[in-house]
Amino acid sequence: MYPDLFEDSVKRSAVDNEVIVMANLFQNGTPFADGSVTKIRFTNFLSMAEAELNFGPKLNLIIGPNGSGKSTVICGLCLALGGSPKLLGRSEVMSDYVRHGCEKGAVEVNIRDSKESHDRKVELIITKNNHVEYRRDGRKVTRAEVRSMAMSYGIQASDIQTFPLLKVDNPCVFLAQDKVKSFAQQTPELLLDNTEKACSNDLEKMHDKLRVFSKADCRKSSQKQWSVIVFMCEKEERSAARMEEAVKTSEEKLEEAREKLEEVEAEQERTSEEMERRNRQFLDLSDEYRSIYSELDGLAKADYISEAVRQANAKYHETMKNFEAWKEEMEKAEALLEEYRAKQADQSANSSLESEKVALKREYEKWLKKEDELDQKTNKINAGFSQLRIEKESIDRVDLSGRQQFAEKLEIVRATNPRQRCADAFAWYEAHKEQFRKPVYVPVLSMTMNYEDSAPYLETVIPSRDLMVFIFGCREDEQLLADSKHPWRISSTVVSDEQVAKLSVDQPLPESMRVLGFERTAFQLFTAPPVVKAFLNSVAHLSNIPIGTEKTKENLDEVCGVLKNTHRLFLAADLKVRLTKSLYRADISVQTDCLRRNLRYLTAHMPSHTGGDKLDEASVKQALCSIEQRSQKLRAELEEVKRVQQMVATQKEKVRCQLVNFLFIAIIFMKTFRECRSFSG
Repeated sequence: MYPDLFEDSVKRSAVDNEVIVMANLFQNGTPFADGSVTKIRFTNFLSMAEAELNFGPKLNLIIGPNGSGKSTVICGLCLALGGSPKLLGRSEVMSDYVRHGCEKGAVEVNIRDSKESHDRKVELIITKNNHVEYRRDGRKVTRAEVRSMAMSYGIQASDIQTFPLLKVDNPCVFLAQDKVKSFAQQTPELLLDNTEKACSNDLEKMHDKLRVFSKADCRKSSQKQWSVIVFMCEKEERSAARMEEAVKTSEEKLEEAREKLEEVEAEQERTSEEMERRNRQFLDLSDEYRSIYSELDGLAKADYISEAVRQANAKYHETMKNFEAWKEEMEKAEALLEEYRAKQADQSANSSLESEKVALKREYEKWLKKEDELDQKTNKINAGFSQLRIEKESIDRVDLSGRQQFAEKLEIVRATNPRQRCADAFAWYEAHKEQFRKPVYVPVLSMTMNYEDSAPYLETVIPSRDLMVFIFGCREDEQLLADSKHPWRISSTVVSDEQVAKLSVDQPLPESMRVLGFERTAFQLFTAPPVVKAFLNSVAHLSNIPIGTEKTKENLDEVCGVLKNTHRLFLAADLKVRLTKSLYRADISVQTDCLRRNLRYLTAHMPSHTGGDKLDEASVKQALCSIEQRSQKLRAELEEVKRVQQMVATQKEKVRCQLVNFLFIAIIFMKTFRECRSFSG
């Protein structure tokens, strides 16, 4: 975009939106010191096709508006001298620094050396297939050799101070514009170390000696603490021995109790067998009793009839002797009277017995109906238990699937960020979650893609460092996990409830955008907790990045004309389109790049078939608690039903026995009554 961006001296003004290299400020013919950078040449590097910078021996300034390429110069200098791309706040993939559409790019740095007849030349060559090559004075060398050469020029003699020039790994010397926060996040100790390294190696060595003496004092203190710990351990061992003896005594008592319990159980078994034997004897005696009773009943009836016949004969003979005259009339009167009385008694007995029988039958049928209702209620409760079991199994399956997917995400964090140890930091948070006031989130661990093509879009528009940021709900939680005593070095931020409410609202896509082929915004590509969506929306402006289709790509010029005043970035099919408006002219420049397809972070974020992302612990506990409460309620209902069933069964058996006894007695009564009436007649 800027083929002739840099020239030997000041030839263009800031009005032309160009970078200005201000050299020769107060130089007065001062010669270059060893290790001074005299010239940098760029070829197909980032946005530069060809560019060359020549520096003076003293102060050199690079100034220009945003987007004019100042950071590109620093990136090239850092990478050419063996620096890591991780320090730049840009892509960590070297091939991404090759200019779009070119096969390779290069950066050449000239360094002054008074011992040589010419400046030392260091060259970095990067190919599109991510091959990196370093050359020193035309000879191929390793990155370590380049860094070693740079460090050999690290001292500049001066009457005032000495300092290393090319320590690009030290934020006190080299600080990328996207890494400003890392400078502020340095602990006091780390800031002191980097300041010493930036000043003088001798100062660092003196501090190292001071640390050695301090460690010796700490060692003496540690030995004293060790003695105290050994004493406490011996004390605990003695206490454990006493407790072990007490446990042994308790086990002996428990064994004696088990033996006594076995004896009691054996005695109980013998008693049960004896009771069964006596019950069988009782049943046999009952059968014998009923047989004898039947015989006695028959004999009693026979004796009764014989006695009645004898008395009747005696009465008959006496009546015949005394009342022979009016015998016939008396017999007729008695017959009529007895017939009337028999009818009255028979009707009364039948009516009373029938009423009692009907009442007993109704009561028996009532208990049968109650028993059927209880059986239906038992079936309903058992169905409730089955439904609860199905719900619990479903929760377990979803939770297991979510945990497996979360483990894959955590492994991605571990593999892509081994130095910061973000995975260890999150594991420590999980183990000490009760110490935190609010939940802690890491975007790459909390996101789930809503569409198959969401991941390439999101990795294109969201910086990788923001995917690894730890998001806290309050400052106290941040201090707890980001404390310098921990071995990890994490990037963190605090998002308030007000920010969440403001930034996590999903804005619908206007109809005018849908006409251009846009279907959704980057904010709608994924699902995450509101605090995560609010943070990513604040840093990447996801709600203002529309996602287009092939239709958008086919009408790219028309779309750019419509969006030039409202949007700076949009995505269409496999393209990333950036619109840049000049600060001094009304021109709009359009830059198109291909989407990143070699995904690094969002490779395990599609929802699983069993229900999506990992369930948080509170949701699982709440669901299981609800199931347990419903289960306890069903168990209580079942116990009540069983109790009522037992009562109903008892009452039903009681009524049945009453009904059987009543029928038996009624049959005997009616039979006896009829026999007596027949005999009297």
